[in-house]
Amino acid sequence: MPSFISGLNLFDGGKQVRRYRLISCEVAYRECCLAVAVSPNVIDLHFLTQGLHDLQSKSMCERVQQAVDETPAGRYEAILLGYGLCNNGLVGVTARHTPLVLPRAHDCITLFLGSKEKYAEQFAQNSGTYYLTTGWVERDHENLENTHEREDNIMHKMGLDKSYEEYAALYGEQAAKMIFATIGGMQHYREIGYIDMGVAPLAEEHVQTKASAEAQRRGWTFNPRRGRMDLFLELTRGDWDESKFLIVPPGHRIEQSYDESIVKAAPAA
Repeated sequence: MPSFISGLNLFDGGKQVRRYRLISCEVAYRECCLAVAVSPNVIDLHFLTQGLHDLQSKSMCERVQQAVDETPAGRYEAILLGYGLCNNGLVGVTARHTPLVLPRAHDCITLFLGSKEKYAEQFAQNSGTYYLTTGWVERDHENLENTHEREDNIMHKMGLDKSYEEYAALYGEQAAKMIFATIGGMQHYREIGYIDMGVAPLAEEHVQTKASAEAQRRGWTFNPRRGRMDLFLELTRGDWDESKFLIVPPGHRIEQSYDESIVKAAPAA
């Protein structure tokens, strides 16, 4: 049994069992599945490819909205979103007939760290950290949809969706190295921060070994840290503290709040 479950009062006999639908990025596949497994509620899972993060925010919003709109009216008491704001990829997503519930989080790293406060603390102390989890390594977009081939892919629009070999063939070895070293966007990182969620020890040990080797290859430090399941567990249990979660009533949409609450609900146009 994962250590975070020990001692938790997961089943509160005084609470009514609810039925929810959880729409989540597959990066959190293991964490969501475990949270659903130990929740007292009946929850149906629907995962979207991690490759949505590679699309422009409007395209990501459309894909999430499609999943929301495909949810049958009257079947669920709420639709849970296993996402952070994710570069405004949730801005505009609208609750039609069923409330939406989502964490107050800039991105999914907040979910893995356990709170928006921990997120702010970590990024203030470690601005040069490239974060990885088991899901980020296991579920890259090449495992499912070839989103790098989509015309609305940000990297495609910038002309940065080619391999090193393709750049070398077009512009030569020296230019290819320069593109990957600068435009590739990795030059400001100094360490890999692997977040160990404690949900699948054997898989996490394997991924952590790979992450450590990658840090060594790049000349970075490797700094593993323990994640927390709090937000996943509270989301699926229906423990929606207003400071941690946003509830979007039907007829309202998700908007960025530009303050510490991160997201807000506004009437849909």
